[in-house]
Amino acid sequence: RTSSSSPKVSQLSQQMREMQSQMISENEDAELIMQALRGKNINDDDAQVQGLEMKLVGFDDVDELCDVDSDGENCDTASDRLPFDYDPIALQKFFKKRPQLVAARIAQVTSTGGNVLFNFA
Repeated sequence: RTSSSSPKVSQLSQQMREMQSQMISENEDAELIMQALRGKNINDDDAQVQGLEMKLVGFDDVDELCDVDSDGENCDTASDRLPFDYDPIALQKFFKKRPQLVAARIAQVTSTGGNVLFNFA
C-alpha cells in the first residue's frame, strides 16, 4: 500500500516538466542538451551543403603515365592508381610521380586559406 501523503506519478511527472522548462528558460546550454536528448536537429545535412563548393584538382590518367614511361618497363599498376584505402607507402609512390599535382593542390589550399584569413583580418 502507498501512503496518501506520497505524491502520485502524474504529480512527479508534472514537477519534472516544470523543472525542465525552468532550466531551459534560464540556460541556453541546457536547452541545447535537452534538444539533443530528444533527437532534434540531428541531421542538418541540407543546411550544411548549401553554398558548399567542392574544389578538386584533376590528375593524369593511368594510361597516360604508362604511355610516357621513360624506362620502357611495364607500369606498376599498383603505384599508378590512387589507392582506395589509406596506405602511406602507396600514396607516396602515387604522388611522387605527380609533383605538379601536389603543387597544384598546395596552391589551391593556400589560395583558399589565404582568402579565409584575409576575410577574418
